[in-house]
Amino acid sequence: MRLTLVVLFVFITFNAFPQASTGSEEYELVRQDERIFLYEKWADFPGTTTKARALKIIFTASASMEKMIEVVTQEARLKEWQKNLAEFKSYPKNDSTWHIYTWYKMPWPLTDQDYYALYKIRERTTNRVVLTFEPATNEKLAPKREKVDRMKAYGKWVLEKTAGGKIKVTYFITGEPVNIPRAVTDNIVRNNFMSTMNSLISVAESK
Repeated sequence: MRLTLVVLFVFITFNAFPQASTGSEEYELVRQDERIFLYEKWADFPGTTTKARALKIIFTASASMEKMIEVVTQEARLKEWQKNLAEFKSYPKNDSTWHIYTWYKMPWPLTDQDYYALYKIRERTTNRVVLTFEPATNEKLAPKREKVDRMKAYGKWVLEKTAGGKIKVTYFITGEPVNIPRAVTDNIVRNNFMSTMNSLISVAESK
């Protein structure tokens, strides 16, 4: 089965990061609730020496592997937990490599966001799926839209069956930074990720 996991809708705030390093090299727990653990560190954005916020989110859900894959691959289910998803297109190359285009409509005064990315399945077994994503370009399939900001992000999904029959999800993402103070963005980014992941869990656990 070809997987089509997409990047989370959080670009409108995730993209707003300062270009200064905190000096931290290890992930630090910055937010948690009874289900979700959100970790953060600052690292070079790929291909640059500019420091960017790197996040790691860990949670478990009472769902089968098949259900979790459905929730994060099928457009109809994505729209249940990803706000403002206006357009979703998949361009398969083979069963383990494909491209995805997503476009998010944002309310005024925010700017619409889109993302075109290369996805690769690095590992796929009955009990574990590992998928990576990175920015890509294709002027024919995904030309730049007027008044839409093109996002860049690198990351990875890891889905694992647990001994208790649940699915453990570990999600990594590093977004392209811009020069906006952390005092403005920290709580917005963290709250947005916690809210989005809780919505994902609710959809995955629904009947």
